[in-house]
Formats: sequence, structure tokens, C-alpha cells
Amino acid sequence: MQLVEAAGLNPMSRSGLMVAFLYINTQKGATADHRVREAIAISIDYDLLNEVVYGNTFQRGRSINTPAINFYSEQELYPVDHVRARELLAEAGYADGLTLILWSQNDNTDVARAEFVRQQLAQAGITVDVRTLEGAFLAENVNNYSGTAEDTEWDIYIRGFSVGTRDSHDALGRYASWNFSPRGTNFPYYVNERFDELIRAGAAASDPARRAEYYAEAQYIIWNDFPVVPMLIAAHTGAFNPNRVEGVTILGAGEMSFTYGRFVGR
Repeated sequence: MQLVEAAGLNPMSRSGLMVAFLYINTQKGATADHRVREAIAISIDYDLLNEVVYGNTFQRGRSINTPAINFYSEQELYPVDHVRARELLAEAGYADGLTLILWSQNDNTDVARAEFVRQQLAQAGITVDVRTLEGAFLAENVNNYSGTAEDTEWDIYIRGFSVGTRDSHDALGRYASWNFSPRGTNFPYYVNERFDELIRAGAAASDPARRAEYYAEAQYIIWNDFPVVPMLIAAHTGAFNPNRVEGVTILGAGEMSFTYGRFVGR
């Protein structure tokens, strides 16, 4: 950004739709315990992850939705607290630690991200067995998996996901209890009756104010249940010459918008 500004250009940045999600299996073994999931969530320094892996080009996730999705409701950020994480694990019966299996795709950035998570969780007493796998294997054994949640081979799964419709029904509704794989993309096998009620209510409501109310509560519930952690949001950047154009913006999918743009000089 400093180089862009030094060149006399105006930088632009906007939250996108793609999110690096950390899914936690809520129906299997240790991670079925809310305390273990919370311990995982508060053991990762997401800002440091952004710096180390993404060169500070991404943005911290502050809700299951991104600001580019309608009815976004910002949540209170998780603190990074390895001491509290160890306390939670002890309360859950894992005072001596535990070992979890993490699945991730095997491209360079995803491998670096998974290794960072492994190192962070180790500080809370969680040993992570990182398994980096081909995208086709993950699609078959996560997206298209038809077995039971208890029989899955992973405890933690890291993968990017985006919602092209930019609507909260799709962004949040994917975690409704009827959307387990392979029917949908409720990868953490999350079940919460009140959350399901809110998703149904939001889909049925025609009043935007009511929809906003339903989806705000849904975002609060799932944020605090820890079935999934939105680690980082892909941010889109660009620049324009203010001496030549004005009104140029970046949209949530990264495209440049010239709807209100115009030339102001030569």
C-alpha cells in the first residue's frame, strides 16, 4: 500500500466472499465437547497467521458471515489464550492433552496454514496430526462423504469456502442440521435446534428487518458454539489514479465496479 500511495494512487481494499474456515467435528470423540472446541478456537493467533502465511493481505473473520454478505453481524473476537485453553481441556478430561487429526489440501499455502495451526495448538497441549491431501480425495471424503459423523477420519478440517449469492440464508443455512454431507456442506455436523429455527424463519420472512434479526441471532449462536471458526477472509485490493477517475469501487467477489465511476481528468 505504501508503494501505491507513493505513486500517487488511491488504494482500495474490501472484504471478499472467500473464507478460510476451520471446521471442527461436533459429533466425534473429544471435539464433540464444546470446551474442546473452544480451546481450539482460542489457541490460534489469527493475526499472526495472516502475517506469516498471507503477508497481511487477508482480514480477520469477525463472524461466520463476511461483511460482503447481507445481514452481516459482527461478533466479539476470541482472545488468544493458551492458559485458558489448557483449563478448558482439563475441565473436559484432557488435562494431559489429546491428539487430533487435521485434514487440509496439499498446496503450498494450505500446508503452511495447517502447520501454523499445528504449532499454535501445541502450545495449548493439543497434538495435531496434520494430513495434507489431494483436493479430489477431500471432495470425495468430505463433500461427498455419506457415512456417519462418528466414522469420519478427521477431527479438524481446514478449507476455503465462499457464498456467491451473498445471502445469509446460504452462508448460515449450510450449517443447518439437514445439510450434512453429502446433501450439503455442514462439514462440522453441527446441530442446534434454535439455530435451525432461525434459518427456517429467515428463509420464510419477507421483511428485511426481520431477516436481519433472525440471522443476527443465528450468527451469535454458531459463533459461540464453535463448530466452525472463520479464521481469515480473503480481501481484494486495487488502486486508481484520483487525478483521472473517481467513483471506482471493488465488489465482494473482487471485481472492479465502474457503475459510479467517471473520468475527471487526463
